[in-house]
Amino acid sequence: MKKRQLKKVFKIVAKQINNGDFTKLKPVYFRIIDKTLANFVERKYINEFGSWWYDQDWSKFDLTTEILRYYKKWDKEFEEWSGINMDLYTRYFQKNHKKSA
Repeated sequence: MKKRQLKKVFKIVAKQINNGDFTKLKPVYFRIIDKTLANFVERKYINEFGSWWYDQDWSKFDLTTEILRYYKKWDKEFEEWSGINMDLYTRYFQKNHKKSA
């Protein structure tokens, strides 16, 4: 997707989510945000965490806590890039996209 198109989608979604409007996004907007977030985290994991993790003495660290620490940092980076408040986006996601039982 082109950067200008992605910026437009970020602006539309950020305006809705940051205002606390948790009505369902258009499916195309949701897919774009979901895919962009997944790709962002995957690239960060491969480029930052993976190289750091394999250079460490694993007995000193807990994998789960380290991934969570890095994920919180990536969450803030994505929030700065997209303008979408990720805490509100998480609440939106939990409200509108629950797994069916």
